[in-house]
Amino acid sequence: MASTGGNPPNSGAQRGSTQHQLILNFDRLLRDNKGGIIDNPIRYIPDDRLREYLEPLRINCDGAVTMDDLVRGAKLAKLEHALDLGMETRLLTDSERESLNIQRSPAFWREPKDLQITLAVCCIAAAVQGWDQVANGNLGWPWELNNQTTEVFAAVQATPWFSAAILGSYLSDPLSEYVGRRNALFVSGLCSFSASIAGSQVNGWKQLIGTRVILGLGIGGKASIVPVLLSEMVPSSKRGRLLVSWQSFTAAGLAAGSIVCYILRGHWRSQYLSGAIPALLLLVTAFAACESPRWLIIQGHYSKAYITLLRLRKERVLAAKELVSVHYQIQAERSIFLRRQADPENTGLDPFQRRLGRSTYWERLDNMVRFPRIRRAATAAMVVMLAQQLSGVRMLVSPISGFQLLFDSGEFFRVEGTTDSRFINRSISTPLWPRTSTIVLVKSCRKATTDTKDPIQVKKLMANTVFSITAFFLVENKPSPPVRIQRHSRASSVSSFSSADYPQGENGHRNNSKIQLRGRRFLLLTSLAAGVITLLLTATMFSVRTENPRRSLIIFFTIVFTAFYSPGAGAIPFLYCAEIFPNEGRELGMSWSTFCNFLGAGVLAFSVPFGRDRGLGQLLGLFSGFNAIAFALVWFFVPGTNHTATLEDMSYVFGRRMRDHASTQAKRLWPGTTSRGGPNFQWRNGGEDSSEQPSGGIAGE
Repeated sequence: MASTGGNPPNSGAQRGSTQHQLILNFDRLLRDNKGGIIDNPIRYIPDDRLREYLEPLRINCDGAVTMDDLVRGAKLAKLEHALDLGMETRLLTDSERESLNIQRSPAFWREPKDLQITLAVCCIAAAVQGWDQVANGNLGWPWELNNQTTEVFAAVQATPWFSAAILGSYLSDPLSEYVGRRNALFVSGLCSFSASIAGSQVNGWKQLIGTRVILGLGIGGKASIVPVLLSEMVPSSKRGRLLVSWQSFTAAGLAAGSIVCYILRGHWRSQYLSGAIPALLLLVTAFAACESPRWLIIQGHYSKAYITLLRLRKERVLAAKELVSVHYQIQAERSIFLRRQADPENTGLDPFQRRLGRSTYWERLDNMVRFPRIRRAATAAMVVMLAQQLSGVRMLVSPISGFQLLFDSGEFFRVEGTTDSRFINRSISTPLWPRTSTIVLVKSCRKATTDTKDPIQVKKLMANTVFSITAFFLVENKPSPPVRIQRHSRASSVSSFSSADYPQGENGHRNNSKIQLRGRRFLLLTSLAAGVITLLLTATMFSVRTENPRRSLIIFFTIVFTAFYSPGAGAIPFLYCAEIFPNEGRELGMSWSTFCNFLGAGVLAFSVPFGRDRGLGQLLGLFSGFNAIAFALVWFFVPGTNHTATLEDMSYVFGRRMRDHASTQAKRLWPGTTSRGGPNFQWRNGGEDSSEQPSGGIAGE
């Protein structure tokens, strides 16, 4: 809600502005933010009129918060990014300053207990997500249920992913809308729990598919809800680090579930039933977590939202700061996204006096197509989610879809530790018809998994868990030093940060520093580039005729692939998608993201068993090419987000046209170019009466 260039309007100009004009300025930033301005709606209310315009908010809080706390919180909200940079201010007491420093630090164990409990519940949900994917009884049900055909096996493997994509993902938005994020998480856990019990009691493959549909509801629901719940709760400065827990604990659940299934080998019903154990733990602990304060604000439950923020932030003024900031941003978004104009004759300074109401499901869905800011975020989300599937991880690391059954000519079983010539020769002599070859390979893998004393698949999943933790240290920029305090006159009280004060890292060059080798976009690009090389090398290893070097080299390149995949294409997609959508529409945006991810998983789960006839080496070579395609898509269509702090800032980042971003990225490919990866973002801070501002000129000067 600022002009795209020059200084923000002075007090006289503001008083002459109508609500319509202010909303038009805000709309312009979200449609074509060429100047890279990151604004703050609350700054348009001068300090001397804060009490007047915060009074309705205080009334809606039902006495939970005082006016003094709201006013102090609003003044702090105007300095949001300066506080993130470590700026000192007289508005905070010593205890409040200590709590703010804890929020800025990477040490999550120093956060309030309620936030730690919520994080623990989300980690349990992630572990359930991983366990659900391996407790499938693939090595037993085809014989007991007398259905050993490629078509049935592929259908059973693909069912939970299609269910998660089509049903689980999109049902999570209306479910969250009406019952809340926490209750929706409980329902998702209930689906996983019931599917695990029912799946262990089936007597036919059609019944098994039915239970897999229910399991897909749980998988899609958790994937849509947990990252959003985390992103809306954790402090902005450590949001990336804590959202890595989704991938880390999903990988941990995969490893733990694989270990249990290995112990229970030969008992497929017990393997299937084991998934109920972590799901039961989730059901017991779900209501110990806090509800999302942003969801409560969207629903108009301001009193509950403030109380929840107080539990998560510890200090009253910090809770008030976030309450005021999120409330005004949501009102600004509604003014644009809902296209509902308030009274144009209202010429007050507060452009959000009139209640605009909540959006409907169809309005949010329509905005994903029609409104440029949301459409750009949806495009970037689709790219990063499909990139995860195109990476080929489900073939080399994850047993999610049974792809480990597809390695032909006995190479996979030798790698797994089996050298029984009866099963190797049987696989070699099998005609390359999908129906017959799948039966033989499943039987061979059953023998291999039962006899081996070296369960390398478990080791690969444990490696995935370990390597995903490295994203915790690389996903955020290095902390910036505190900025200096500079006194400003009333006429120039609003300023912005230069790139030297707030490094951009992944999205471009700083004026006087190297690009930081960290961040969401950097990790994702590095992971995909490494995937091109490692998968290609792994594919060539299958041409080695000597067994021992072939076995060692395949294992080595698989581990190298895992080391690059886990912190990049593994950890980043769900993290990235959970933070780039606007407040009212974030759940639907995340549903769209998981739909793309799980639809890709379902297509691969169904189609790869039919494509094995060309040989594993060629299949891996194909996925090496897919990695190259995914790298190009991410390079051109996925903006970096390291240079922002709050979730509300994302609206301004995706206010830049996608074609402008792609054009800039194309110019960077030419040797010797100095073109930046994007604009140096300017943070608009302060208000009419602010006397404390960070030093630094306009970004990009």
